[in-house]
Amino acid sequence: MKKFLFVISLVLFGLTACEGPMGPPGRDGRDGRDGRDIVLNNFVVEVRNSNWEHTWVHLGGGTYRAFIPIPELTASIFNNGGVIMVFREWREDGIDMVTPLPITIPMSGGVVTDIFGDPVFDPYGYPLLYTWTEHYNFDFTAGRLWIDFIVSDFLDFGAPGTQFFRILVIR
Repeated sequence: MKKFLFVISLVLFGLTACEGPMGPPGRDGRDGRDGRDIVLNNFVVEVRNSNWEHTWVHLGGGTYRAFIPIPELTASIFNNGGVIMVFREWREDGIDMVTPLPITIPMSGGVVTDIFGDPVFDPYGYPLLYTWTEHYNFDFTAGRLWIDFIVSDFLDFGAPGTQFFRILVIR
């Protein structure tokens, strides 16, 4: 009975909700910004293997952080608004790729072995592989940007090597 009354009330509400005179039309306005005020800084930064600082160690693994000075990221942009976008540039099968941060990349490696060095198999007879994820993230403040590289499962394969990042500062 409650469901029936609920459905009836919804139908009545729907049929009576759009009654009444139409209001006055709104003011004419511009359809978006004309783009004259927008400033775009677009540049690529190379972070070399030696630029990654090992910042946290736990159970043999850790995180790495790279500091990048960005003079275009002024205190005015930081305090009053703007858009900061960071992309990781990479190459796969001869194709240039760009992925926005933050990004999580699933990885897999060698075969899991037991204490005797023999491969470990799953219930279907396939060898188990090491799997982990690599995470890239960024933080920023006026004039500075940091890019973080974190490997899951507390594995530490070292710094991620030379990486390229595209940085957009829009104000």
